[in-house]
Amino acid sequence: GNGLVTGFPVEPLSGNLKSVDEGGSLRHKIMPPKRQLYYAARCVGKERVGMFGDNPAEDASSAVLGNSALEGLNLMRRREKADRKSSNRARTPMQIKNAHMEGYTGIPVFWAQGMQRRPPLLKRLITGNRQETPLFFNYEDLMDAWGKMKKSSKKLPEQPTVEVFNLWDVLTSMDKEAWKSSKAKKYDWAKPLKSRFGKADAPGLNDITFVPSSRAIDYKETITGRGNGKARLRPMR
Repeated sequence: GNGLVTGFPVEPLSGNLKSVDEGGSLRHKIMPPKRQLYYAARCVGKERVGMFGDNPAEDASSAVLGNSALEGLNLMRRREKADRKSSNRARTPMQIKNAHMEGYTGIPVFWAQGMQRRPPLLKRLITGNRQETPLFFNYEDLMDAWGKMKKSSKKLPEQPTVEVFNLWDVLTSMDKEAWKSSKAKKYDWAKPLKSRFGKADAPGLNDITFVPSSRAIDYKETITGRGNGKARLRPMR
């Protein structure tokens, strides 16, 4: 589905939520892993996930303190923002662009410049997409994938330029883009053929694919294999 439009608070009198036409967007409350916040503090675009420290080391040390300490730091920043005590502080263009994240913590997803992934044949035939833009939930998985790419292409640099994005901002942009496309015109059934045999377009929001964390997958498989410790008895006849 298109998700629940919860970008704005519920109207106190009517109880209604703003629609996409009125600027509504997706908003959820999920705490990100400290491990990934530590890596995000040293990536380009750390302000997208709410890291407004003076240097990466300061943001990295704040990320590993724990969720309670991080929430306390965010609360202090929100109060300073409300009192406009930091209005005279010099701000970078990235901080100005992501001012809505000051005092909040986003969910980091990582992207490396120059990294593209070729989708399976069946998916290419259905969607017409020749390449996908992977966004990784785990920084270490991205570096492993970069190492494998580098073995097949010697032109790639030794270390990639990694940018971090806020998951909810990406999902909101994808949701709005899909909504605009559904309102603009009907689905073009010839688009997959045009994309496959015509000139390749620049990668867009529709080409994004999310790569789950290998640590989360291993943990899920572990607890699934362990079970809940309860014996399954056959029903009595």
